[in-house]
Amino acid sequence: MGIIGEKASDLTDKSMLSNRWSNKEVKLLITLYRKNLPKFKEKNFRPKAIVSDISKEFTRFTENQIETKIKNLKKNPQDNIDNKSTKRGKITWPYFD
Repeated sequence: MGIIGEKASDLTDKSMLSNRWSNKEVKLLITLYRKNLPKFKEKNFRPKAIVSDISKEFTRFTENQIETKIKNLKKNPQDNIDNKSTKRGKITWPYFD
């Protein structure tokens, strides 16, 4: 079964013992976020409601942690682009495409 059919509670990993996000959990979060992108264009768009819906899939993370993770995932590609322009070298990041 792929990431889409899995719930975060089904993802067993060493990271389950800590507050760190596993690779599978991050991919699931990205998948759920992308699935909810059309809601961002709705007139009555409320980001907190979307995060609340996504948080139902994650039992070990709070809504605030999920919101922070989404914010950081959006920030990392921008940091990667900025780094290329300063010629400090390419940063590899598994979720950048």
